[in-house]
Amino acid sequence: GMGMGVVIGGVTAGAAATAATAAAAAAAAATAAVAAAILMMGDAPYEPRRATARLVAIEARFDAIVEGDGGRKEMAAALEKEIVAPLEALAGDARLADRRMPRRTSERVERLRRYARARADVVRRFATAVRDDDVAPLPDIERASQAADAVLDGPLP
Repeated sequence: GMGMGVVIGGVTAGAAATAATAAAAAAAAATAAVAAAILMMGDAPYEPRRATARLVAIEARFDAIVEGDGGRKEMAAALEKEIVAPLEALAGDARLADRRMPRRTSERVERLRRYARARADVVRRFATAVRDDDVAPLPDIERASQAADAVLDGPLP
């Protein structure tokens, strides 16, 4: 939306529009994929269900930050603190390595953790590009975002 245009203010209007569109598309795709995952939670154990809910909340917060009207530095800092750090914590959550989980649940949990790691990397790179007012890395970041989304191709816990 409008927020990214303000964020990438130093670049040409066309590049800013492209960056905003890429960011919005990535956010929308990720949020849609995660929302679909909620429908797949079924009878998963408590902790994996909570992990999926945490992921959904993080993705919703990403959208709010990107659509906000803060400056570039504030947006970059918010993305790192409120998106990257929680995604990394989710990916590394030892409670999700419970060997007593059914195999199907374990596979879904591992997919969630791989996605969280990949998405954290994408958002970290995006935050750096925003902070540096640099659109050059955006095509690579968009490709990495699509690869992260592909990890979600299947049900989550």
